[in-house]
Amino acid sequence: MESQLEQMTAGLKAQMKTPPPAPFSLKAAAVASEQAGRRLPWSPGGLRRHHEIIARISRIFRQRRTAEFLHRFNPTRQTQILDVGGLPRFWRNVPIKSPVTIINLGPLAPHEADFLTANQTFVQADATKLPFADKSFDVVFSNSVIEHVGSWEKQIAFARECQRVGKSWWIQTPAREFPVEPHYAALFLHWLPKRAQKKLLRHFSLWGWLARPSPDALDASLAELRLLKSKEFKSLFPDSQVKTERLFGLPKSYVAVKPPTL
Repeated sequence: MESQLEQMTAGLKAQMKTPPPAPFSLKAAAVASEQAGRRLPWSPGGLRRHHEIIARISRIFRQRRTAEFLHRFNPTRQTQILDVGGLPRFWRNVPIKSPVTIINLGPLAPHEADFLTANQTFVQADATKLPFADKSFDVVFSNSVIEHVGSWEKQIAFARECQRVGKSWWIQTPAREFPVEPHYAALFLHWLPKRAQKKLLRHFSLWGWLARPSPDALDASLAELRLLKSKEFKSLFPDSQVKTERLFGLPKSYVAVKPPTL
């Protein structure tokens, strides 16, 4: 299995040599903010640079993770996939022709719509209240989303909905136990109370240094993010195998896996 994963990872790396585009259109956001008479809550250039750095680091792990997903689930043209909280850009170099329904809380930005392919459909919806029938998808896929829904109660709802609409699933999230917070690129700060994080993030994280977030932007980000511990994550997916991805022996992320039944 290791050799097969290495071959698939090498293939994905070859397809992903071109640096990915910015995660969102900062220019469009700046124009919209100016039209509304508001100041931007962050530095556009700094935020772009922060996302570019994080994207380059995370791409290494994402390639191997995607290769393992393809190996375990082997999706075909008939496999109905639901991507919860994803974007069309994620699938641009993944070599499958399966029908993929992508749901996200916000509308699809025009620059993201350019990545939509014929086998993809975008639906604006709340992941904690999915508008689909029970077991209507062969696979539910989610990459680093469940930590963004805000509260423990919403994370319970997110996990419940993924398991309700899917016959099988692959749900990944960063590990709270890892000493580096992956969204802010900060050491240890995510282990502190939110009040302490707000005081320190601006000056002791890559995100704070580059993006220079306003107090309101800090509040919004801290209210959104809630990293999960191993015990919490396992309790959300009791009928799943929970795979631990490690770096330097430490848990970096968790994946709840329920492979398709034969």
